[in-house]
Amino acid sequence: MPLNGRYRILSLDGGGSWALIEAMALLDLYGNVPGHQVLNRFDLVAANSGGSIVAAALAANYTLQQIVDLFASPATNVRGQLFVPLPLLDQPERIFGLGPKYSTVAKLTGLQTLLGNGPVPLPATPLAAVPGAITPPPPALAGLAITGPTHFIIPSFDYDAGRARFFRSNATSPAANFSAADVTTTLACAVHASSDAPVNYFDLPAAFGGGQFWDGAVAGYNNPVLAGVLEILALGVARNQIDVLSIGTANVALPPGVAGNALMQPPRTPGWPRLLTDIGVMSSSILDDPPDVATFHAHFALTQSVPAGVATPVQDGPVVRLNPLIRPVFDATNTWVAPALNPAGAAQSLADFKALAALGMDATQQSDVNLIVELATAWIAGTVRNQPIRWRTTEDVGCEIGFDNYPAARALTLTRFR
Repeated sequence: MPLNGRYRILSLDGGGSWALIEAMALLDLYGNVPGHQVLNRFDLVAANSGGSIVAAALAANYTLQQIVDLFASPATNVRGQLFVPLPLLDQPERIFGLGPKYSTVAKLTGLQTLLGNGPVPLPATPLAAVPGAITPPPPALAGLAITGPTHFIIPSFDYDAGRARFFRSNATSPAANFSAADVTTTLACAVHASSDAPVNYFDLPAAFGGGQFWDGAVAGYNNPVLAGVLEILALGVARNQIDVLSIGTANVALPPGVAGNALMQPPRTPGWPRLLTDIGVMSSSILDDPPDVATFHAHFALTQSVPAGVATPVQDGPVVRLNPLIRPVFDATNTWVAPALNPAGAAQSLADFKALAALGMDATQQSDVNLIVELATAWIAGTVRNQPIRWRTTEDVGCEIGFDNYPAARALTLTRFR
């Protein structure tokens, strides 16, 4: 039975190396505890791509600091095990900056190594067996933790069928169709499928079990919160018994503007080669999550209210969204300026802001990862905006549902998901 009769969902966005932000947020929320102590607070984990890597590391019982280090530390450098560059001779399709750069096969090996080296080794464990491998909570947490197993749902895109494919640990989930239950796909393979971004990243779909799979973002689940909500609703749980903690991997949200202003997004104009330009935009758009989409739909699906006006934001809904916004702020003269990212001052903050706005999901250089750490640190401190569930995008984050700063959202999180 869930804690106090309420079902609790942890939803982790995709985002490649930027999943480091999710690990840093969990570390800030819960301290340096083993992953199983985090999982014991939730009935279900819905995770895509980079978020599924964090979820898998939690299942392997790495501590939260170890998970941060897996992404951030040059000593562990899990990035180098997952983003393994293809030899130049194997990149004939790459032209004008487009085309695959990394080896799909090498990524699976890296994931198996990551899961094999954890305190609870899971390199070949079927996803269906993972809930049973999560150790019960210690006595100190007995009054806080759920008493049933923590289940997982990991989305992907079935390349052959052209549709979403969900890998579940709950083989009897009512949300699944009546096909034979999948009890053989390993945790490593499910994460492999969910994290295999196409076009500009990996060279081949993830292939196993007679199928081929791309990243769950292709199916529209880079933010998998709705998949998690529907998984619980299918159990017959009342909407007012569900709480959701949704953690993202940062979104670039530049206000509309004119060309030449690095702090604003100018209108896109057709140009040569337009096809290649559009392919690049579309291949990266699968990672986007405009703030009025997935988390707002989840908020409304749980029969929650919408604000009556701009002065009455809704901040008591069941969905808590934690996600940094790479967005400028108004200064005292109503001019857009970079947020205070870097203690070195405004000039360095502006340079770092520009670099972050242009940084891809495959951030492998240590200098790039250091920028993500800087962003997450400033966000946790409250100097970088948090993504509300709904907000007025033409203003300096006019929050309508949720919270526009991490400290306030954190306080509600620790009340709901302590």
